[in-house]
Parts: sequence; C-alpha cells; structure tokens
Amino acid sequence: MRENRGYWFMLTGLVIGLGLGLFYGWVISPVEYTDTAPSSLLPEIKDQYRSMIALAFQADGNIGRAQVRMALIKDADPVRALANQSEQVVAEGGSVAEGVALQKLALALREMVPAATPGAGATLGNPTVPAAPSLDTTPVATQESTEEGVSPGETPTDETGPAPSVPTFTPRATSNALPTIGAPFGKQESAPVCNPAQLPGLLVVEVMDSGGNPLPGMKLSITWDGGSSSFFTGLFPRVSLGYADFTMQPGKNYSLRVGESGDVVNDIAAPECKNTDSSTYTGGWKVTFIQK
Repeated sequence: MRENRGYWFMLTGLVIGLGLGLFYGWVISPVEYTDTAPSSLLPEIKDQYRSMIALAFQADGNIGRAQVRMALIKDADPVRALANQSEQVVAEGGSVAEGVALQKLALALREMVPAATPGAGATLGNPTVPAAPSLDTTPVATQESTEEGVSPGETPTDETGPAPSVPTFTPRATSNALPTIGAPFGKQESAPVCNPAQLPGLLVVEVMDSGGNPLPGMKLSITWDGGSSSFFTGLFPRVSLGYADFTMQPGKNYSLRVGESGDVVNDIAAPECKNTDSSTYTGGWKVTFIQK
C-alpha cells in the first residue's frame, strides 16, 4: 500500500534543513570579519579606534593623518564625538592622559574648519578636504628640472622663444591648532565663591589663551601642606574646553599654577559661607588664568 505523505513531508524536510544550516553557520562555522571598515565597527570598538588616533596625533602632531583616519569612522560630528568620549572616559574613571589626548585632537580638528573652502563640500568627515597644514616648518623646495642636457636647478632655454617659467610651490603653513606651551600664564581672577548649589570645597579653574579662548589639555599643578596633585582642563567640554575643577579640603591652603612656569596663586582655601538663615556651609573658589 503506497503512503501519500503530501506536502507536509517536503515542508518538514525544508524546516530541518534550514535549522541545520543555521546551526552550522552560527555555531560550528560562524562568519569571521577581517579587515572590515572602521565605520562598521561596534560602538565600543570605535571608541578604542578614536583613542588610538588621538594618542598617535599627540605623539606625531600630524593633523592631516589624524583627520583622514577619523574620516574612516564616518562620525556625523567628529569634534563632538571626540569631546563626548573624553568626558565619558574621565567620568568612568579611565585614563586622564587618554581624555586629554582626545580633547587635543578635538581642538585641532575644530581649528581646521575655517580653512575649508566655502561651498566645496569640505567637512571634517570628508577625507577629500584640502591637505592639512604641516607642523614641519621647512619650506618645500623649488621644483628642479631634470631634462636631459640640463643641470638640476638650471632653467632650460629654447632658441625659438623665451625660456619657460619654472613652477614653484608656496611653503606650507604652520599649524596653530595647539596652544603655545612655552608662553606662561598669568592670574586674571582669584576669589572665593559662596554658592549653596555648588559642591562644597569646589575649586573651579578656567584657562584661556591671550585672545580669551578656552584651552583644553592644560596641566594644572596644585600643592598643599603635605601633598600635591595635578589635573587637566578640557575634560568637561559641556561646561567649557578650558574648564577644570578640584575638590579642596576644609582648613587647608592650596597653591595653584598652570604648566611649568607662570604665576603661582597662593592662599586658596575653602571659605566658610553663610545662608540667609545664618547657617554656615563650605564654599568654593574660582581662579582664571590667561596666557601672557
């Protein structure tokens, strides 16, 4: 007697075959991605990639190379992506050096925006923007002729007409993306702050260049009786690129300086402030430095 299994037999075989295929493809021999584009990486891997770009830029100062590498990630706003990642690194207790490197790269890329030709479609996310200014101040050599019978540097001549002009190249501009570290900083403001909404003992510091622009990545050295520490500006870009803060202990006097030279601000201490109901609380302090 012949058994009529109909279409159910074919459907069952299809389901079993599909299940075995998926099991083999996902468990036994899953797809392994190699040499994939940075833009297709997972968000946490993109963060690592940005950090490596920032640390490489901090080491070699090549903003053109860093810009091309950042373009491969295809961030909608590379400057904001770097600044937000810097803030996240510090908030999560990560490396301060990494946070500073991310901020310095963000500043350098931001400084390049005005150099783009209007209407040319040049953006920070487009690697086809004009070549970035080099940190190398050596002028580009004049193009020399190497035609047969003509010595290098000699202009070829023609009996039938004037000698053709030899093209020359304009020396590359020096990048001003990073602050001039050698210039010292002077105190512009130093005063106690009584604000009950502010954290007790909070020392707020703002560092600016000579034009009044906030400077990230500046090292602040602070000392007190029996101790010393350092912290950096630019780790809280949502406040200001030149902002930094430090929590003081009541009853201690502190001295503060930007970098290795410049004005030292002494006698910084958490003041005792009064509320409207005559109760007291621990206040803070604010210091502003400006580059001379």
